[in-house]
Amino acid sequence: MCSSSSQTECNSSAGRIWRSSGLMPVNTFFERNDIVRPWHAAPYYIYANKVIDSFYESKSDFEICTELAPRLGIEGYSDRTEDEWLRLAWQSADHFTLTKPLAGYDELKLKGVHKIALKQPAVAFKDQIEDEKNHPFPTPSGKIEIYSQRLADMNNPKLPPIPTYIEPWEGTSDALSKTYPLQLISTHFKRRIHSQMDNIPWLRELEPQTVWISSSDARQRNIRNGDEVKIFNDRGTVILPAKVTERIMPGVVSIDQGAWFKPDKKGIDRGGCVNVLLKDEHSPAGAFCSNTCLVQIEKI
Repeated sequence: MCSSSSQTECNSSAGRIWRSSGLMPVNTFFERNDIVRPWHAAPYYIYANKVIDSFYESKSDFEICTELAPRLGIEGYSDRTEDEWLRLAWQSADHFTLTKPLAGYDELKLKGVHKIALKQPAVAFKDQIEDEKNHPFPTPSGKIEIYSQRLADMNNPKLPPIPTYIEPWEGTSDALSKTYPLQLISTHFKRRIHSQMDNIPWLRELEPQTVWISSSDARQRNIRNGDEVKIFNDRGTVILPAKVTERIMPGVVSIDQGAWFKPDKKGIDRGGCVNVLLKDEHSPAGAFCSNTCLVQIEKI
């Protein structure tokens, strides 16, 4: 980012900045304005209003870069405010839509959403349906392939060329189930976004991290709702409160993914990090097998 003549000075300035501040905390999307579109590109845009002022000394990425630039010898980094940049971005977004012109920026801020009027419904594989010769699928045959010759040529029994049921590792038929009889699954948690917001005390109090276990499995282990239990296998141990419920089938237990790893002095995790128990191996096709894991549970 710096010219060669000022590189030494920039490095020195950057070093002073990092040494004095330690870190540069970025604020959340609740603490700044922005324009966003849905994850899977649905036909609308949203104006995300700032809800609260930034906590403590946190700043937006834009504010951090704006303050860093002159310290690093970068001139003219920005000549606009956050709102002016958002206005310019919105005014330049015509080519992202099927309707012109866009709603005015001030109207977007007032209404909070801009819906794109589609000329016709979105149809999957429309081009291939209407003109398969000029729009083939990216396969050797140019068609949707139920049988894959590419996979057949690989001659890998774990990657059959046609959909085939394969016994999973650490499933109910695995010999390991004699020692670890419970199938562990790891689901998304409504109070987290993966691992984000796991460290917010209010949310942790609202719904603590637990291990779900069926009533029948709990009775066999003399476990009552709320009891601290040890979930373990050959890879590690996690200690959590038990949630005894009829909402999970016998033989299966669940720990929500995304909890932060918090080992005690013995290396036992008390944060509910399910990764402690999972096999560190991908499936033959590259997927992470987070629901293919056997464990045992004991009351503490």
